[in-house]
Amino acid sequence: MKKILMFLASLAIGSTSFVSCTDLSEETYSVIPSDEFFNNEEEFLMSAGRIYAYLVRYTCYRCIWGTITVSTDEGVSPLREGNQWVDDGVWRDMHAHTWTPDMQDLETIWEFLFGGISLC
Repeated sequence: MKKILMFLASLAIGSTSFVSCTDLSEETYSVIPSDEFFNNEEEFLMSAGRIYAYLVRYTCYRCIWGTITVSTDEGVSPLREGNQWVDDGVWRDMHAHTWTPDMQDLETIWEFLFGGISLC
């Protein structure tokens, strides 16, 4: 009797573990399939416009343009009496190339660059 129950239990477990679906096609709602996109110029411009709109942040003085300008001999941020324009020494550190990994400007540049890559 015990062997029959074990056989039936293993048969039930075995038969339910090998059941699967045969229709594996999926309905995509959050992603446009690649064969349905860029079929005409309007769709291409719609996608490319988003990338060019993102490039506005390139000229931000605390992003790539400001960092490139101040970290070379192209520009220097002046210090005024009374510690005006000091900005916690960020501009001085950039000009002197004494950067640290925890500088907010470097994180901003990283996020800007990889945000642009993800848009492309």
